[in-house]
Amino acid sequence: MSILLVPWGIGPRFCLGYNLALAEMKTFLALFVTKVDFDLTNTTPDNVEWKKMSIIPKPKDGALITVKSISDPSITPAAVESKSPVGV
Repeated sequence: MSILLVPWGIGPRFCLGYNLALAEMKTFLALFVTKVDFDLTNTTPDNVEWKKMSIIPKPKDGALITVKSISDPSITPAAVESKSPVGV
């Protein structure tokens, strides 16, 4: 007998919270990206080799990045929320 892990479930036993979990993850990532700055490190080579069999361009050996907090006071959760359309 084979045991298969399906975290969200399949068919009639599909997880009811799946769509909520995806919405929360997307919201978190959107807010996270507004508060940090991504930069390549000095150890990343200048001539990056790309994976050949990929729809999305990805470095073959990966890329090292640094993540820094943005200390811009104009970027706050309130400022991000105020930019959303009315009625949403």
